[in-house]
Amino acid sequence: MNKQEKETDWLKPLFRRLPAEELPASFREALMGKILRETAKRKKTNERFELLAVLLASLGMMGLAIGAILWAGPPRMVWRTPEWVSLPFYSYIGVLLLLLLGGDHWLRRAYRKRHPD
Repeated sequence: MNKQEKETDWLKPLFRRLPAEELPASFREALMGKILRETAKRKKTNERFELLAVLLASLGMMGLAIGAILWAGPPRMVWRTPEWVSLPFYSYIGVLLLLLLGGDHWLRRAYRKRHPD
């Protein structure tokens, strides 16, 4: 016999003497309510930590960007007007893009009608 069996041997008669009691009808419902509340509490806590982490990372990146601009000096901004010669080319690309996006939308809508998961 090992130590665990010896410990359980003297506990068995004690457990047999205990009266068999039925759990209240609302026990399961109350226990599940507590579990759901605890789960919601942990989820909210995790969301707050995630939001804090994103906020700190964003502030850190903004601080690094501001520090880099102050260290290197503000960049010189040069504003140029686009050349009108290139307008037909960019118009062609824009129309092609709109046609492709419209076709994609049409195909996805047709697929969803056939396969409504």
